[in-house]
Amino acid sequence: GFEVILVRIDMIAAIQQLRDAVVAELLERTGRDWDDALVLSATHTHSGPGRFIQGFFSIIADEFLPAHYERVIGDIADAVEAAHADLAPAELAVIRASAPDAHNDRRCEDGLKYTNDDAPLLAVRKDGALESVVVSYAIHGTTLGMDDLTLSQDISGAIEQFTEAGLGDDDVMVMMMNSWAADMSPGTPGIDPP
Repeated sequence: GFEVILVRIDMIAAIQQLRDAVVAELLERTGRDWDDALVLSATHTHSGPGRFIQGFFSIIADEFLPAHYERVIGDIADAVEAAHADLAPAELAVIRASAPDAHNDRRCEDGLKYTNDDAPLLAVRKDGALESVVVSYAIHGTTLGMDDLTLSQDISGAIEQFTEAGLGDDDVMVMMMNSWAADMSPGTPGIDPP
């Protein structure tokens, strides 16, 4: 059957080099090629761990630190292995929600306003109970500046927390996968939930 492994990291980017290194680490550990299954997504927080990029883009992530980079690879591989070891039969449903006022076109560079308020939700149910929800939303979810000096999930973490609270079940895990987001900024927090 077809497998998909969704991994969300609280970092500014999920670069191809990092994904390739995780796939190589998993191949070495398990003898299995996970390349067709692994989807690595970043929240794009500007307040997450850096030091994992070499070259020109190190300007956005501080000086490359090899020991940190290797630890990130190992931790992602650990998470994939742990999830795979916990496989169980489940049902999957795709639902669409809409929150048109939750974000704004932050640049409007071409004079057109882009708002895609569709939010596909993947709901996973095991043994008749809701197990997890994956929210895919297009937002440039950065609210903290570089002077805040704190590690944060930014808006992605808030979306996860509020979605979990809205479901009313502490046992349901919500994961926010950022979608196309370069031009979308957070809207007002005072909107009614969809």
